[in-house]
This record gives sequence, C-alpha cells and structure tokens, in this order.
Amino acid sequence: MTAERISQRLAEDMRDTCNTNFLSERSFHYCINTRSFVKQSSDKLENDVGRIRRIQKDDILDAAERVVLKLGAAGLSIDAVAQEAGVSKSTVVYDHKSKSALLEALIDRRISQELERQAKSVEDAADTPHPELFGRIKLAERVVDDTERAVAMAISASVSSEEKLQQQMRDWTLADLKAMGEGARPEAALMAYLALSGFYFTELFGFHQWGQDDQARILEGVRTIYTSYPEK
Repeated sequence: MTAERISQRLAEDMRDTCNTNFLSERSFHYCINTRSFVKQSSDKLENDVGRIRRIQKDDILDAAERVVLKLGAAGLSIDAVAQEAGVSKSTVVYDHKSKSALLEALIDRRISQELERQAKSVEDAADTPHPELFGRIKLAERVVDDTERAVAMAISASVSSEEKLQQQMRDWTLADLKAMGEGARPEAALMAYLALSGFYFTELFGFHQWGQDDQARILEGVRTIYTSYPEK
C-alpha cells in the first residue's frame, strides 16, 4: 500500500469515528486532536517516502555511472546497474524501464548539474562584456573527471540510434546558442562560443588533455575572439 493510500485510509477512519453522534464532549475533543495528529503523521510519512525514493533514484544513477566508468556504454544494462547498486532488478526497472531510459536519466542529471554550475558562473561574470559567454569560458577551466568523460562517451556511443538522446543534446545546444544571441555583439559571441565548444569537447571526449598553461592561453584566446571580432 502506498503512502498516499495509507493516508487516505487513516483520514477516512478518523472521519467516520469523529462523525459519530454518540461521543461525549471529552471523547469528541480527544478524537479531533487524534485526527490532527494522524494527519500530521501521514503527511510526514508521505514526505519520508518521497525522500527515500529520491535517494534511491540517485543511488541507482550513481551505480549506473560506475558501471559506465568500468565497462563503458556496452556494459550498461539493467542487470549490471542492479548488481552494482545492490538492489533487485525490479527496483531499477521501477524508475528506468530500459537501458535507453537509464541513459536519458543520466543525461538529465548531468545537464541539471552543469546548468547549476553554469548559472553560478554566469552570475559571477555579470561585470564582463557578455556574461553568458564569459561565464561559460570561466567554467571551462574546471577539470573534467573520469566519470564525466565516461558518461560523455556512453552518450556518444548511443546518440546515433536514440532519438530522445539526440533531442536532449539539441535542446541543450539551442539554449546555448540563444544565450549567445541575446547578449552584446552576438556574432562575436557565436564565434567565440564555437571555439570554446571545440576546446571543451576535445577534452571531454579524451581526444587531448591540455596542460594548465596551455588551457589558460587557449581560453584567453577565446575571450580575444569575442573582443576583437569585427562588428558588421
């Protein structure tokens, strides 16, 4: 029985009891107070169940990332994630019906995390010529970890055959392009953004790892593209 159904049953039972015409005044007040307590307890139960579900979903996605890190996209499966998480296969299937659904959830979580970092970086870049661009440039200084790289490789391996994954990546890209176009000197921002994307994905997919000095020089070059690009 779900938390919601338990709450409904408790409320129905207490309502029927308190509506009885033969209760004494003292019993009636006791009943009302008890009903209030039951409602608070049932609300807490629902909140606790929801919190547990959120924790469990995060645990499953953490396990999925570990599987991808160890075995790559080819090794990602419901069975592998269940074994890694230490839960039953049915527990994984409850939220993620297939390997594709797991990948979609992984991408959603990674994008959400990236958007949170991006929003903070853009806010910190409020005094720059183009906060949306310069915030992203600053964010590119962050070192990409092995798990991020493994998830990116899994996405790359699957995206050609998964329309939903393609749409997720299109939406993310379109949001970035829109942000470049809404600031000052949009054409210059677009050119700089494209250069930044090339740098970022070169590192993300492990094609080349830049040293700290080279990284700083390249990102400063991206800023220069924006500031020096000829205006029409």
